[in-house]
Amino acid sequence: MCRRPSSDGRRDWGGLIRMAGAAGITPAQFWRLTPWELRLYLEGVAQRRDSDMEALAWLQANIMNLWSKTRVRASQLFRRRDAAPEFADAASFNAYMRARTDGEE
Repeated sequence: MCRRPSSDGRRDWGGLIRMAGAAGITPAQFWRLTPWELRLYLEGVAQRRDSDMEALAWLQANIMNLWSKTRVRASQLFRRRDAAPEFADAASFNAYMRARTDGEE
């Protein structure tokens, strides 16, 4: 979404305005929205983009399957931002979790 406030408490207004513009919000609409309303609107736009990308991945997988010897699934081509990662086995899951927690310490 937006960067957190800087150490002096200011928001990245330029980043927020760019995100709103990319979502189709006019400057007048932007300044009438509360931060909460803007966040909800931008989350809705992101969900719509994910749904569009899922549909495109499904289409692409079906086209690829016409000529592929191995089955291609849409989930191999696109994963939603909020989707949990898939793991082939316990070792790959453990490696993923180690990599995630190493950065936190």
